[in-house]
Amino acid sequence: MEQNQQCPPQSNDVFSPGPSGKSRGVAALLAIFLGSLGIQYFYLGKNNDSVKFEVVQPWLSR
Repeated sequence: MEQNQQCPPQSNDVFSPGPSGKSRGVAALLAIFLGSLGIQYFYLGKNNDSVKFEVVQPWLSR
């Protein structure tokens, strides 16, 4: 088998936009400073995960 496929260029810059167009660095900062609110999931467009987090999080904080 030939492996003549080229991979897309990868960036080591954490604040460069990822495949979704959102910065992983900004998402990480949101998770660090506002993680208890689940803001990072809304930023990344993972609305289902953010709603799940908001439903489960009150039980975890007891």
